Amino acid sequence: MAMYRDIVILLPMFVCLLWAIALYSDYKRGDYARLSLAIFMTVSFFLYFSHAVYFYGDLELYAILDPLYTFSSLAVYPLFYVYVRMISKDVTLEPSVVFTLFPSLFFGLALALIYSMLEPLELDAIMGQYHYRNNIAYTYSILGKIAITTVKASRIVFILQIVPFIYYCRRDIIAYNRLIGEFYSSVEGRDLTWVRKITTVFLLTAVFSLVAGFLGRSFFNQEDYLVFIPSLLFSTMLFSIGFLGFRQRFTIRDYRKELNVKESHREPGINLQDKTREKIKGELLILFEEKEYFRKTDLRITDVSAVLGTNRSYISSIVNVDYDSTFSDFVNKYRVEYAKKLLLDKRNHVLDYIAEESGFASVNSLLRAFKKETALTPGQFRSSEKSKIAD
Repeated sequence: MAMYRDIVILLPMFVCLLWAIALYSDYKRGDYARLSLAIFMTVSFFLYFSHAVYFYGDLELYAILDPLYTFSSLAVYPLFYVYVRMISKDVTLEPSVVFTLFPSLFFGLALALIYSMLEPLELDAIMGQYHYRNNIAYTYSILGKIAITTVKASRIVFILQIVPFIYYCRRDIIAYNRLIGEFYSSVEGRDLTWVRKITTVFLLTAVFSLVAGFLGRSFFNQEDYLVFIPSLLFSTMLFSIGFLGFRQRFTIRDYRKELNVKESHREPGINLQDKTREKIKGELLILFEEKEYFRKTDLRITDVSAVLGTNRSYISSIVNVDYDSTFSDFVNKYRVEYAKKLLLDKRNHVLDYIAEESGFASVNSLLRAFKKETALTPGQFRSSEKSKIAD
């Protein structure tokens, strides 16, 4: 049982350490998104290291680490927000974003300073009464009362920051996904849907943290299985963030680089006033319906605008307003319709062939787009249509 308890207590810490090392090892100069995620994992490591010391009951060591715990617990949400900004919005780190770390630095340093001035006996009393929930009768000094107030204030700040940070993370992700969807026909490996889902998990874990804070960490020390629940929850979430973040190579930085290249190589001598909106719309439909331009893998909106002799803003406006769609969804509708024809072909083409011929970058892209358009998988569609023919 002792080994089981050790694994449960240490698991979140080692998950963070694993991904911190992996991300630092993979970091390349200028990749601030990867660096910010590595820092997030590093701070999370110290957070769960402090947790581990707490659950092992080393009161003296935890008294030293409590300011670090306070800093880490207040820093994880801002640091994750910094990471979201670096993959979805900012190319360089904005000072206003760094300022979100001020509360964590303030409370962490304040507690470190106050604890250093307390008598050892009084510090032990604070640890025992307010962290381990022991029944201790102690008359605190003014400095001791300040320490207790600071601890309580830090917990309030932790609660207050949860909703705003999650809201701004989701807002930036939605805006980024929309931006990517307006430029690329295939968003696989580029969109941040996984991050948006993680923020939902973040909210759930935050609620759990609030409940745990109300019960007190000492509550989870009563039985080993009580420690297992938060350990598994946080370990799974952190591993998912590390794994998916490590795989996320494409960021807003890559989009802007490509956009700048496309804009700098735009065909000269184009007079937008020579082409009416309806004419461009008509040419767009011919390009897709007759020339099947959607079959070009990884098609970009700049490719379409170059062929039609206009700029991407005109194409984007027509797709958004006239078809109430993003460029990605607009292209994929044509691809799905083409895939339907191939699915009903008597030669029973495999999905790899259908995906390639329809213009999808992969079978996964085909499956995702097909499900979105028809609410069916390609296999279900093929079976359903063949059943209708048989009847």
